[in-house]
Amino acid sequence: MKPQPVFQINCKETTEKQQKSQQKCYLCPCKMKFLNQNDSTGRKWAISFGLLLCVMALVAGAVACLPASSSPDVPYRYDVMGQGNDLLCYEQTSEINRLYDLPKLYRGVPQIEVTASYDLPAWQRWLTAVATIGLPQPACWLWLMMLGCCLLLCALRLRRAAWGGIVLGLLLFLCTLMGGNNLHKWLLGLMLPPLLAAVVWCFRRKWLCGAATLLFALVASGGAYHLARLSSAKTLAHIFVNKSQPLIADRLPRATAAAMQVRPQAVVTMLHTLQSLPDARLQHALVLRHGHVIAEVHASPFRCDDTRALMSVSKTVTALAVGLAVDDGLMTVTDTISALLPDSLLREASPRMASLTVRHLLTLTTGVTPDWALRGHSDRWLRDWLAKPVTDRPGTRFQYDSMPAYVLAAIVQHLTGQTLLDYVQQRIFTPLCITDAQWELSPEGVNTGGWGLRMTAESLAKVGQLMLQRGAWKGRQLISAGWLDEMTSFQVPMPHRDKPRDWNQGFGYNTYRCLWPTAYRAYGTQGQFLVVDPSTDMVVVILGIFPDEWAELNAVWQLFMRGITARPAAAGEQARLDSVMAAMSRPSLAASDVADFRPVNVRFAPNAHDITALRISRKEGYFDLEMTFADGHDERLALGNGEWKYSPLKGFPPYEMNARSRFAGLTRDFVAAGTCRWNADRVQVQLCYVNWGSGLTLDFLPAQGALTITDTFSKQEKEVVKCQ
Repeated sequence: MKPQPVFQINCKETTEKQQKSQQKCYLCPCKMKFLNQNDSTGRKWAISFGLLLCVMALVAGAVACLPASSSPDVPYRYDVMGQGNDLLCYEQTSEINRLYDLPKLYRGVPQIEVTASYDLPAWQRWLTAVATIGLPQPACWLWLMMLGCCLLLCALRLRRAAWGGIVLGLLLFLCTLMGGNNLHKWLLGLMLPPLLAAVVWCFRRKWLCGAATLLFALVASGGAYHLARLSSAKTLAHIFVNKSQPLIADRLPRATAAAMQVRPQAVVTMLHTLQSLPDARLQHALVLRHGHVIAEVHASPFRCDDTRALMSVSKTVTALAVGLAVDDGLMTVTDTISALLPDSLLREASPRMASLTVRHLLTLTTGVTPDWALRGHSDRWLRDWLAKPVTDRPGTRFQYDSMPAYVLAAIVQHLTGQTLLDYVQQRIFTPLCITDAQWELSPEGVNTGGWGLRMTAESLAKVGQLMLQRGAWKGRQLISAGWLDEMTSFQVPMPHRDKPRDWNQGFGYNTYRCLWPTAYRAYGTQGQFLVVDPSTDMVVVILGIFPDEWAELNAVWQLFMRGITARPAAAGEQARLDSVMAAMSRPSLAASDVADFRPVNVRFAPNAHDITALRISRKEGYFDLEMTFADGHDERLALGNGEWKYSPLKGFPPYEMNARSRFAGLTRDFVAAGTCRWNADRVQVQLCYVNWGSGLTLDFLPAQGALTITDTFSKQEKEVVKCQ
């Protein structure tokens, strides 16, 4: 007898249950059709897209591990440094993955900057860009691999595994966002479209899926274009562990003065002389010997990473750019303006003007009478200057002028197809790891050439060291030694009987010969000096406000004359130099009695500084200064009592140059350091625009109802403004 079944199977009910289970979504808990047995199209899309992401991730990982090309550039170089004198260098020649471990290793060290630069062939750069969606970091292809695997799990109807992968990915995104790395924020933005596509596919909204995928493709192509524009040895990753005060990449090595055979006492004497000159305000000073910084002062409130307007020191960098163009065969010093500029710019130029050569522009012997007002009343600087008459025979008389350097900047831009700054950045600044340079632009979109360059004192010292080494830097010849020799040698006389002897030593190509026979210098108004002396192998950078520029130079000559010695330093000399430098970098301000403070709230008559109202009030731990200007904008700055307080500016600092489009091309990142002193009769506010170089002193006398404004940038000019 056959055994009877314990229960009876209802075939109809079983079929209905199977159909319902086939309609369930295998990615989300809802009961909608997705990747079931009847939806082969969805499975194919998910499998294809998941495989594509995995392939892209594998290609990105493979390309990132490829060795660099055999170019003369350093293939991979990671520099990590702190604020002290120690330079920690980490080099890796085969992969860039370890770069992203460095911020973790040095996260506890204050003010650390990590810079990576490498050189790859063009095809590797393109492939890396496409495979990593424009983000050259290993974390990117790891995210791609994770997302691709999630989609594959989804396609295989492993619902829980797919959800687990996506949740894990979101948690990792949140963790990286909390870490504060901006690259990961960009990464999150790039990965949201494919993640959105995976969720949208769950609901079968194919038009949303297409839009998300299109956004993903656009971001990928944009990133590929951006990365493909990177030249060799371009800084690729720039990570700030502490972003508050980033330092200069690849700092110059430090050493004691005695170790470099320089008497520390001679350096002390120079620093004291610079500080004691009448109405002088030393801001930055660096002394280099044998390529090492042996003395460094950043007078409070100025800091080591504050940039500075270099004024006419910019002309020397313009001459370097011309030398690069000569090395590239784009021009020679005997080429005329008519051969280098398009005819459309020369229609109003006279034949004599058109025959001016590059050498005439470099030596300031154009024969054109300087017109310092041209920049303030015209938007056609180049055309208007070319239309001027040539009153003297070119090449016969030196006349100081800034417009010839601007014409050279326009010529370089016309020949290279890029601005003067971009050209120099690619060829000189990037190998020197100078990342802070900015240059003003004219209304015509040309770097101003004769002025307007802005960088830190250490970056300028690197330029001087490059000139001292005749264009060689770390085994590479960035600019020909012949051009440096020609540029810094005597080219034309500078006969000025009313000037000190240092002014009459001759002029090279936008460089000056010096009273010290082997030295030459770059010069900017109010005492911005870059002095290079091959005989002593020294470079000196001095930036600040110096009404007596020649006394400033004499202090340098005394250093050269008395500082070089082969004898060991006397006991305590180096310690004294260290203490002097530390004292000059510390604030020495006297605090006022807080109980005597009275709030200030006054309005003023029209004045040259356009200050219409001034308000000073007391806050917790500082004082609040609010200035209203004639154009309607307000500046609100913090003031310290016996200390400096730093505040960002909404606008721009005072600028003595009355030029159209001034500050164009510069980022609006200016910072003011402020302090306040007062008594019963007077309130005095000092403002230093630390990353520009200028300053204001506001001296308010309530009893007289007058405000005295002293502009340290305009040679100590004072303006007395009456209250309304």
